[in-house]
Amino acid sequence: MNKPARGLRSDGEATKTRILEAAGELFATTGYAETPNKAIAALAQVDLASLNYHFGNRSGLYQAVLTESYGQVLGLANLKQLTGSELAPASNLRALIEQLVWHANQEPQACQLRVLAREMRAPTSHLQTLFQNDAQP
Repeated sequence: MNKPARGLRSDGEATKTRILEAAGELFATTGYAETPNKAIAALAQVDLASLNYHFGNRSGLYQAVLTESYGQVLGLANLKQLTGSELAPASNLRALIEQLVWHANQEPQACQLRVLAREMRAPTSHLQTLFQNDAQP
C-alpha cells in the first residue's frame, strides 16, 4: 500500500530561524561545549528532533550559527565595501572597528559578535570550516 507523499510544512523556515536564534543566544552565553541540545530546543520551543532535521546534528547547528554570525557581523559584502572604498587604510580600520562596536551594542547582533569572539578565543575545528567556506571566498 502506497502512502501519499507528505507536503512540506509551511513553518519550516520559521522553526529553523527560531532554532538558530536560540542556539546563538545560548552559545554566546555558555559556549558550544556547555550548551545542551535540550536547552536550545526548550528556548526555541521545538522538539529535539527538529534540531537534527534542520541541521543534521549539533555540529551542523553550531556551524550554521557561526556562519550566520559571520555573515551578519563581518560578511563579505561589508568587507568588500570597506576594501573597495577610497579611504586610507587607517580610516578603513576605524570603520571596521566602528562596525564591530555597533554590532556589540545591538541586542540581536550582540549575541552574534559574542559567538564569534568565543570562537576566536577558544578555536574549534568549526573556525577552520568557517574560514574555508565563508571568509576566504
